[in-house]
Amino acid sequence: MTTLAIVRRGKDQELRVSLEKFRGRDRLDVRVWFRGEDGKMHPTRQGCFVKPRELPDLCVGLNKALHAVSSKRGAS
Repeated sequence: MTTLAIVRRGKDQELRVSLEKFRGRDRLDVRVWFRGEDGKMHPTRQGCFVKPRELPDLCVGLNKALHAVSSKRGAS
């Protein structure tokens, strides 16, 4: 597994974007992780796998979301 991005969501939670093999194929894993009682980060069931062929459309959608949120912040 190769972690590509970590987005902190407070002291004990984060969103991780990772590239990994799933059933022998590359997949992007976008998942919420939490800090356990042992002090280590553990994955939750909250998240999804994205196929490489889906990435371009996903990036377009995320970029549109970023612009929509950015324009609303500027209008406030």
